[in-house]
Amino acid sequence: MILYFENAEAFNKGIVELADELGIKVGTKEEADVCVTVCELSEDAVEVSLKDKEAKISYGGHVIRFYRALGLLCEALADGKTEFNKKETPSFKTNGSMFDVARNMVMRPDFVKAVLRKQAIMGMNFFMLYLEDVFEVPEYPYFGHMRGRYSKAEIRDMDAYAQIFGIELVPAIQCLGHIAQGIKWEAMADLRDTHDTMMVGREKVYDFIDKMMASIADSFSTKRLHLGMDESNTMGGGRYREQNEPRPQFELFCEHLDRVQKLATKYGFETMVWSDMFFFMVTKRHYSSKAEFDENMLKLVPRDTNLVYWKYCVFDPEENEKILKLHYKLSDNVIYAGGIQTWLGAVPLYDVTIKSTRHALTACMNNGVKEVMATIWCNGGESCMVTALYGLMIYAEMDYNNGYDEENIKRRFRFVCGVEADDIIDLEKMNHIAGKVGTGDVALDEDYVNTSKYLLYNDPLIGLMDKNIEGIDVRTHYENLEKEFENKGTDTGLFAPAFKFLKAMLHTLTLKADYGVRLKAAYEARDMATLDVLYEDAKELENRYDNLRKVAREFYLYYNKPFGQEVVDMRLGTIKTRFETVRYHIDKLRENASYRISELEEERMYLIAPEDSDRVTLMEYDFGRFYSASQVFSLFYDFMIG
Repeated sequence: MILYFENAEAFNKGIVELADELGIKVGTKEEADVCVTVCELSEDAVEVSLKDKEAKISYGGHVIRFYRALGLLCEALADGKTEFNKKETPSFKTNGSMFDVARNMVMRPDFVKAVLRKQAIMGMNFFMLYLEDVFEVPEYPYFGHMRGRYSKAEIRDMDAYAQIFGIELVPAIQCLGHIAQGIKWEAMADLRDTHDTMMVGREKVYDFIDKMMASIADSFSTKRLHLGMDESNTMGGGRYREQNEPRPQFELFCEHLDRVQKLATKYGFETMVWSDMFFFMVTKRHYSSKAEFDENMLKLVPRDTNLVYWKYCVFDPEENEKILKLHYKLSDNVIYAGGIQTWLGAVPLYDVTIKSTRHALTACMNNGVKEVMATIWCNGGESCMVTALYGLMIYAEMDYNNGYDEENIKRRFRFVCGVEADDIIDLEKMNHIAGKVGTGDVALDEDYVNTSKYLLYNDPLIGLMDKNIEGIDVRTHYENLEKEFENKGTDTGLFAPAFKFLKAMLHTLTLKADYGVRLKAAYEARDMATLDVLYEDAKELENRYDNLRKVAREFYLYYNKPFGQEVVDMRLGTIKTRFETVRYHIDKLRENASYRISELEEERMYLIAPEDSDRVTLMEYDFGRFYSASQVFSLFYDFMIG
């Protein structure tokens, strides 16, 4: 489809960048299939009209509205329409994403640009990089060392690319907690209060924050800066407590925020901060509508800081509205940051994402919140973050259509991303191994589980998760699911490496999921015929884990810089070697019928006691907790604090 654009000189570069995405070419008026006239509106809106070979795009309020309109027009043309009219008035001034690049998956700049193109077509004008230590601070060379940090040149290049579409590239750093990777080095020891929190009040800390901000100001064109400071629950509890008289956390936090805010002002930044600590310090919960802030507290809070409300799993619309209203007691400026649930394993959790997003964005519309973002957190190298694009489509369509329309969201996603939405949503079946399964009268909340992760890492001999799946036919579940997914997803394009990885993971689980349960039962019965089968299964699983590791490497390096991929190699390679150890023990048993496999003689117990949780449940743990009861990684010792 050849298009000719009139009055679109300001958008020429962006149109060219999006041409392949939209399935169009730009030509002269004489050769064009459709001539597009571009007009600017005085209101914040999008208008598209098409009649035969004449089209009109009208936009107002923001550059991104033009690209939203262009996407709508091209979708109509792709559908073969010769007549089309659409007007949209967005609910939000700012709508976009925050991608976590600090948890072993530093997105390659080319992948960032690919996401920016998708966001442009969706009409989303905000892209935040959650950085922690993965950016240059020249005065502190250990900061981000061997972590794949972005150079200033890389950031400037991504920033310039985002500006083509009117998308603001915004940095999110950490000025208090969540900074363990940055300050773990001995060269950074003077900054520590605890292993992951900097010491408030220490001048060296403020010099370091100053240098961070100087680097950010030299790399990004925006004057907006996210200061982080979330979940800093141990603030004042380590070295600070040893060296200072105890003080209320609320005072310490606000005093520190004020000092950091002054440094930000020096560089002309408008700041935002995660709001959870204000609630935690008075309720010991991240967020609660029962939080009460007295007048003395309110006087301490810097009013010119934008508060970012990030509670991800609130399904009660009234609770959301109450918490939002409490924010306005603390600040005049409130931003909502919801979550696309990608951080609990390789498989995205869209049941939870959709439920929470619908309620939260509706609450934002009802309470005057004008800025929203969808956070996409990583989890140490497993997250298929590209699958979060469907979540971004939900944010975009609810914004421009002032509500949730599933059919429209899925249709638009098919056009923008070239993938069926249900193929991504259905991935969640990898977690729902038993439907409603519970203990006693307690039913499983089947919307919020991550069994695919913990069964992948469950050791075949130690079997910490075996008790949780006893009596459940997980093999049949995964075998059926593998057949179902044979023709799902795509073999080409942006999503192809993710689907290849997830299918390889599913293929591994068909044989692995209940292996430990079968192995222990056969050993206890001294059923040598079954143990012979399990011996051959172990051989096959060595091959499948090795294949999965190689596919995971392709997946990882397609989307990310290589730093952190060594951790994926370690996890999957470790499980592979354990099946060789299983075969070692079975060989010994063949030689000597009295040979004992001590790990298989131990009683299997629930990792989480059944009276506390459903036996098939959410496990917010990482590899080491699923894999072994022994010490897998050293924790930070006292010297890492003091």
